[in-house]
Amino acid sequence: MTRELESIRGELQEFPSERATQLQAKNANYFWAYVRNGLEAARIFYLMDLPLKDVHAVIRTTLPELATYLDMGGVVDAGVFRDVLGAALLAADAKLLKWILELPPDQYTDPGMQYSEAAYRLVEALQAGGRGDAKGLASSVKKLRASLNPRKLIVDPRAEKSIFEPPAQLLEAVAAGDQAAFDKAWSSAGAAYKKRYGRPSDRGDWDGILDFVALGIARIAENSALKVPASNPYAPPELLQAPK
Repeated sequence: MTRELESIRGELQEFPSERATQLQAKNANYFWAYVRNGLEAARIFYLMDLPLKDVHAVIRTTLPELATYLDMGGVVDAGVFRDVLGAALLAADAKLLKWILELPPDQYTDPGMQYSEAAYRLVEALQAGGRGDAKGLASSVKKLRASLNPRKLIVDPRAEKSIFEPPAQLLEAVAAGDQAAFDKAWSSAGAAYKKRYGRPSDRGDWDGILDFVALGIARIAENSALKVPASNPYAPPELLQAPK
């Protein structure tokens, strides 16, 4: 595990010296890889018990380069963007949030990828919740729920249901201001994530260490005066603490 930590740190540390060269070369994928490495690093940092401020810092440092990637004509697919958005909500950097919460659908709609409507509805709900738009969140959540009709899950209905149902329940509870429903959905979301990833650190599957979508929703819930319980190990509430 120490090897993986040093490897990801090395990749991130070389970025400042390479940035100008990669900009000149218009190498959009270099900047996208940097963003993806930031998410991976945040998960590894947490797993290795680095200070929580380091987890926040690596997100705040890497995610702004998403704008560079998009400016070069890159497109983010909705499946990855929901993690990016969740991480941005977690890190709570005002400048980054102001931009990413208003990002239009064409920027996270990759024509080369097939997703059901639910993937886009989830992003819209996260954006509305992140903006503190209660009316927009309520509307987006209703659309998200409607998109979970099995007939609308066009890729793999069973797998998609397992992915989108937990955040839908969480966002419904936030929109309703229902603490009891949120607590129940929070525990269910942890169980669902565990079922999807098993023991990720043993397989090198870093995605399974932290659920950035749930953490983003936790930030929205916290800003909506709901308490985030400690019953989901993939979205630990201590990560919501402001970095010091």
